[in-house]
Amino acid sequence: MGRAGRRYRRAAGLMGALLALGGAGACSAPSGQDLQISVGAGGSWGPGGPAGVAWQAVGPEAVTGPTTITLTVVSGPLVLTDVLYYDVDADYANTGYELAADGRSMTLRFDGTTAANRGRFFKFHYGNLTGPGTLRATITNANDGNPANDLAETAYEPGPPFVTTTTTAP
Repeated sequence: MGRAGRRYRRAAGLMGALLALGGAGACSAPSGQDLQISVGAGGSWGPGGPAGVAWQAVGPEAVTGPTTITLTVVSGPLVLTDVLYYDVDADYANTGYELAADGRSMTLRFDGTTAANRGRFFKFHYGNLTGPGTLRATITNANDGNPANDLAETAYEPGPPFVTTTTTAP
């Protein structure tokens, strides 16, 4: 499998883990358009990231129109640095992102349609992971009929540093 395939499988695994953490479907609206969001690192928070945000249309209808996602460092030393990549296709366009000058919040905007039961995600980098804190993700869409699952928070703390091992053949 090529590098791109492995990267996609890891990203898809992160999206699944994030949606599971968010309790996918647990707060679903019985009818209409409904988005659900989750945020996390898919394991320990290593130096620099990445971490991710996943969202899904959990209602029986596709969610249409502009969607805004905001990440906010609620407490602790974490600083958001940039967006690594995001999952979009022809019917769902990223219309840009804004990073606050102090790195304490990031806002992404998407426009298009998310089919019912379709999940999407983006990964981001961070810095200054010197202590514990809380990170919040919110999602807004004017057509979302269930705001109860439009906010997710995760606690973060420095995890063990990643170790790279190089093996030299004899």
